Amino acid sequence: MDDTDSECSFHSANEDPPEWTLLQYPLLPQELNLLNRQLEKIVYIYQADAAYHKALKDISNETRISIVMEPSFYGRHRAASVLTIATDQQAYVFDILSLGAIFPDLAHILTADSPKKVVHYGHRIADQLYYRHSLELNGTTDTFVATCLARQDNKPCTLAEAISMVFELPLNELLCEELLGTTLSRQDFTGRPLSSGQVIYLAKMAILQSKLLDRLMNDKMATSIQQISKGINYLYSMDIRHGDIRPNNVFLFSNCRLLKIGNFESFYALETTRDRINWYRAPDVYPTYKSDVYSWAITMNEILTREEPDDEPFIGFANIFISEEGPVMGDNGGLMADCPQGLLDLLEQCWQKDKFKRPSMDYIVDEYKNLYSFPHALLTHWDSAESLKSLDHGCFKCVVM
Repeated sequence: MDDTDSECSFHSANEDPPEWTLLQYPLLPQELNLLNRQLEKIVYIYQADAAYHKALKDISNETRISIVMEPSFYGRHRAASVLTIATDQQAYVFDILSLGAIFPDLAHILTADSPKKVVHYGHRIADQLYYRHSLELNGTTDTFVATCLARQDNKPCTLAEAISMVFELPLNELLCEELLGTTLSRQDFTGRPLSSGQVIYLAKMAILQSKLLDRLMNDKMATSIQQISKGINYLYSMDIRHGDIRPNNVFLFSNCRLLKIGNFESFYALETTRDRINWYRAPDVYPTYKSDVYSWAITMNEILTREEPDDEPFIGFANIFISEEGPVMGDNGGLMADCPQGLLDLLEQCWQKDKFKRPSMDYIVDEYKNLYSFPHALLTHWDSAESLKSLDHGCFKCVVM
């Protein structure tokens, strides 16, 4: 990281706001209610007292936190004045200017790989921490990067702009009065004391930043899984068994928003040796519709963990390895921190060796939808029966959802 990188970052923020092509995912009523409850119990920390140490203990026990630092716009050119950390339950606003420094125990949280940290324009925050506070920020996921992937461009956008667009919240209602004023020390959070509006704004940004990542990455992944499930179920309604459900036979279209299931015939060309392809196949002597259910579960495991199944123990989302008897569940040391137990139970049902114990795709579609509260906007373009249709292009067949 050199001065040129920091200067380029500084100047990029002055460009015009981007033209958005991103799908909008409004906050659900229960999410808004939870946000309001969290904003009523913000913990403001300005001295290293009991509240400070309790906050650090609570934060250290989390698997993922959301970080907002101000002023981060200037990168290394300004020291941090205030650091906001949000967990699933609580928002903490650390007044670094009043504390006098980022003390070692707080610094350890920032430099450790765990908990994972959600940030926006993480390169600026890392630049600021490294050059102004001698800290190396680790374990980050950047919502700006997630936003770029979702809208298919890399034009600049602030955290407030991204939140406003994705959640359909008016930008002027997100910003506090001080940010819209003319006093620079208020705009960059260096003036003291911080107003209640500034504290609420910082907490709101940190809370919604975490939810923004969920919308752009996790919810999209969850929606993709449900698309695959509904596509297979649609095949069954047409009395068609696919026979080779695996990630390589699921194709992405329309900026990765539309999934197609293809390569039906490849099932019949498979070798009988136990290779990576056959890891997705059920151990059934006579394949049936329930064989696809087994393959669906192994495929979902790979999508959720971004790891291929393996013949070594303790690999994957459900901590499984593939044995001659089928998938074997290991201990829970590798589970995703926010994995619903119901989803693990569903996967275990689907990859049972006895095909008669596996659920139907109808059941899977309904159960999976119950596990995830899909925002309405994520469902509208594929949830209706009219949006499902079969295509046949010579030897290549697929289902469009």
